[in-house]
Amino acid sequence: MNVAILIDLDNLKPKLANIENIGNSYGTIVTRRAFSNTHTVLTAYGGAFRDFNYHFELTPGIDTVSQEVDNLITS
Repeated sequence: MNVAILIDLDNLKPKLANIENIGNSYGTIVTRRAFSNTHTVLTAYGGAFRDFNYHFELTPGIDTVSQEVDNLITS
């Protein structure tokens, strides 16, 4: 089975080696992408992105959008 790893690094700071082990237990990792809206993540991970061949994407921050569930909770 092919496995894609997509990590939102603004909400999770995993050890990439652990993520690789988990992914490999499900099949062959074919895509590795990490996302963040800050450059500081690159410093925190050092060369780990290169070691595991992750593609890093800097994403712009967006304003919080009200969801239907928000209205249910406050009603």
